Order: sequence, then structure tokens, then C-alpha cells
Amino acid sequence: MAKNNITFVFITLIVIVALVGLVLINTGFFKTVGKVVNELRIDANSLTGNVPHTVNKPSATKKGECKTGEKEDIYTKDDITATDPKYGYKTTFEDSCDKNDNKYVQESVCRSGKATYERKYCGNNFVCDKGVCVSALKAKKLTCKRDESSLSVVGNFGDGSVFNIRDKCLTTRYLTKQTCRNNDIYPITIDCEPGACVEDHCVKEKPKPTCKRDDVRKSIVGTYEGGGNYEYTDKCDNERTLRENYCDKNNKPTDKYTYCKCQNDACVIELPAPTITQVDYVDCNAQVEKNSNRGYVQVLATDYSKGNLPITKKNFYDYCQKSGNKYILMKRVCVATGIQSTPTNCDCINNVCDNKLLAKR
Repeated sequence: MAKNNITFVFITLIVIVALVGLVLINTGFFKTVGKVVNELRIDANSLTGNVPHTVNKPSATKKGECKTGEKEDIYTKDDITATDPKYGYKTTFEDSCDKNDNKYVQESVCRSGKATYERKYCGNNFVCDKGVCVSALKAKKLTCKRDESSLSVVGNFGDGSVFNIRDKCLTTRYLTKQTCRNNDIYPITIDCEPGACVEDHCVKEKPKPTCKRDDVRKSIVGTYEGGGNYEYTDKCDNERTLRENYCDKNNKPTDKYTYCKCQNDACVIELPAPTITQVDYVDCNAQVEKNSNRGYVQVLATDYSKGNLPITKKNFYDYCQKSGNKYILMKRVCVATGIQSTPTNCDCINNVCDNKLLAKR
């Protein structure tokens, strides 16, 4: 009896399983399960690198979702993270250098919500280094070291060439000091107060002014109060005026004007200074006498000495004046404050230039 019961139960279970199987087959359950298992197997293979990229793995060819408007800058590392639209896992798209040409970067970008790569040119004098466009010199730089003895930074580039960049005074107060940071040149600005910046380094006390005349160089040389070197050289302002530099009693630079025949920034013949004859005129014209060729200026002026009488005519003539061992011509010219007597470079005879001597020069 017991055996018959066991047999009945076993047959009943077989019938139930068969009926369930028929139901599942009719509803397509096994097809759905098979498809999921197959997709998971393919996705696992793609992640381990056994097969090429598939639809389930974000890549440059099959794009994941990203935010349009993500930062794009070839000069900074700005990778993009994409989310797989089906399974939700994230993949980072990293900026990288073009394998065939280091002047191009493979920049991660977001286009229409999809992450991808774009090949971009770094620009003239720039190359790609670790996914970022950098200066070609910076990319080649290998070493950078501070050398206090020379007040500079020294180092070498990848091509074997060397650099040596020295500190420099920006002003008598501020110094640009060259330093190294991460094997790169890193200049900093230093305030030298209460001292000063002298000869490209800071000193504790502001130097006192110095001044010295150098007649060989026709100049003065020295340092300003607080620092800073100078040299001022004598110079002909025109053919009759020399601007000459000298040191005052406080050792500070100054200058003076000397009236002379000026050539090669030096006086050849010293001339008297121009003089002004005060004339309140309403009209002034240069004239030349027909017979003697003597020059003069003719003015129409009010004669105040006679009680503000009507305008009268008056002539002011050129004349000879002794200068050194010869006579030069003093020429009359009209100026705003009156009549100016201006020295000339020509030899004077009978109140006119000696054209014969002038032609020999």
C-alpha cells in the first residue's frame, strides 16, 4: 500500500512539472531568461577585454550619457564622466595625447548629451603632455635650480640646451626674484622696503646718492638716492646750444646750457648768451639793407617814454661782438617779449657774416 502511494505522488509531481513547463513555454519565459543570460555573458566579456566594445560599455564609439556644457579646455585636465543609459554604471573619458602627433590632444567632450573624444590642435609652440597642452619649453624642461651666487635660476631643457634667468630690480623698491617650483621657473616679487633694490638684489639701507663727472665720456655717472644707476651724457640741443651735465653740491645730477658753436656734443667756440631788449611792439618784421646786406628787424611800437604817443617805427640792427679771439655776428630776431640778440657761428665783419671765411669751413 505504501509503495502505491509513493508511486502516485511521484507521477503526480511529474504531471505538475510538465503542466508548468507547458505554461512557461507558451508565455516565452525561457526565451527571456536566455536573452538576459546571454547579454550578461557578453557584457562580462567586454569588461575583461575578451571581446571588442559592446553596446553595454560606454566608449568613444558607443557613447554614454553626459551633461552638455561640460568644461572643455585643452590647457587643463578636465575629464568627463559618462553614465551607461541601460545599466547605470559610470565611465570616465580621460583627456589624452594623440599617439601619432604630440601637437594634438584627444579632448573629452560632451556632444548632445553623449560623451566622446575630439582631436584638437594645441597651437604654435605648444605640445601635449599627459593630456594637457603646455608650452613646448615647459614640456622639455627637465631641471631647475636656484643659484644664489649668480642671483639666478639655472637648468636644462630636454634637448640639452640650458637656461639662466637672473633676478632683476623692477624699481628701486621692488625686486623680481627667480625661484623654482616643481622643476619649473617661478618668479616672485619682493618688496625691499625699508631698504632698496640695488644691482638686482635687496639691501638693508637705502644708498646715498653719488655723482661723478667723466670728461672723457662727456657725461656724469652715479646712483640715485634710494638706489638706481644713471648716466647722463652732454648733448647739442642745436648748433648753438650745448646741454652740459654736472653734479650739484648734494651729489645729485643737474644740467646747464652753454651757448656756443656746438659740434659732436661739445663746444667748439663759446658764444655769448642771447639777450632780450624789451620792446612792446604791435608788428615786427625781419629786413635786410640793400646796400650793405646788413640785417635788422623793424618794429612798429608805442613810445611810452613820450606819454603814450602814436605808434612809431624803429629798427634794431645785427652787430658784431667779440667772442674769444674773434668777432661773431649777433643776429636780431623778433620774440614775444621783445627783440632777441642771438649769437651765430659765422665770423663778423662790418656787422655782417664774412661769407668768404664761412665758405672755407
